[in-house]
Amino acid sequence: MRTQETSTPSGRESRVASPSLWSEVRQLVKRTPVTVAESDSLSRVARTLWAENVGLALVRSERGQVVGLISERDLVGAMALGVKENATAADVMVMPLIAVRPTDSLYDAAAQMLDYGIRHMPVADADADYSGVISIRDVLRPLLVESFGG
Repeated sequence: MRTQETSTPSGRESRVASPSLWSEVRQLVKRTPVTVAESDSLSRVARTLWAENVGLALVRSERGQVVGLISERDLVGAMALGVKENATAADVMVMPLIAVRPTDSLYDAAAQMLDYGIRHMPVADADADYSGVISIRDVLRPLLVESFGG
């Protein structure tokens, strides 16, 4: 990780550690992933994403297994296509999940996001234990730091 000088909203300088593009994805995971149930209505999913301030939720089955994911973009697409009023997360969720491993580099995660045209990616180990979600925004800082020196 690099340390860089940044300005705080008060105008004071602070030193912030910034990961490089070759850092492991696990360094960006800040919280456990937000989850919704397959049976949750789309309005409930939207409220959950809004309340948690995230752009993606993992969808869990009744047995607690992760069976898909749903993003803000998926919700908007469903609405634009005239989804039924009683539609659930299961009706709109994306499967199979495209995930990145905690030990993958930020560079590899960014390349996968670009290849698949996605803005969020779950982080999961080989046993499908989901530890978090990263976004394209998470990759932007290291890219800028390495490209422009901070």
